[in-house]
Amino acid sequence: MNTRKKQTKENITVHISCPNSIGPDEMQDIIAKAIIQADEMRVQREEENRKEINKKWHEVIGYKDYSNRGWLANCFFRIINDVAILAKIPLIPKKKIETDWVSWSLLKAVIVMLFQFITYVFLPLVFFALLFEAFQQWDIIYSSLCFPMAFFIYTLYGIFRLTTIEIDRIKDRNYLIGLFTAIVTVISVIIAVIAIIWGK
Repeated sequence: MNTRKKQTKENITVHISCPNSIGPDEMQDIIAKAIIQADEMRVQREEENRKEINKKWHEVIGYKDYSNRGWLANCFFRIINDVAILAKIPLIPKKKIETDWVSWSLLKAVIVMLFQFITYVFLPLVFFALLFEAFQQWDIIYSSLCFPMAFFIYTLYGIFRLTTIEIDRIKDRNYLIGLFTAIVTVISVIIAVIAIIWGK
């Protein structure tokens, strides 16, 4: 028999005090402050829960922090610890896996690596290819088109670089899943268009 676990939302209680005689403007102000306070408390509790989950997962996989050591010792012990973690992960018992940290990290890593490839490989290659063509041909009309395109690619490089940094700091899982879905959709459309053109 399959059993379903019921997920209950934790209620956040905000205590507000109202005077006996209060106007509509004051009441609106009190309600707005209560909503802001409740949202701040929710964010704080989510952050505490996230830290607690990370702490438990670090204990399961045997993660150790060597940040208090020197730079060289930190790198050396981190490599050893990472190798030990990779060797231990396939042997972790099912009952100790209480989080979705691995799948969450894998999803984020896939998106970050995609944006890093576009930022640090694809866009620089296009940029230098345009500059090479502009200097090689040295035609006024052709160069006048290549240089603005190269500057546009340089601008895209900056945008994708900032986007990569922001994605690496995302904590909202729903937002990350939505972003991943949008990326997959765009890639699918591009592949479909290429397939149609190539078929002709």
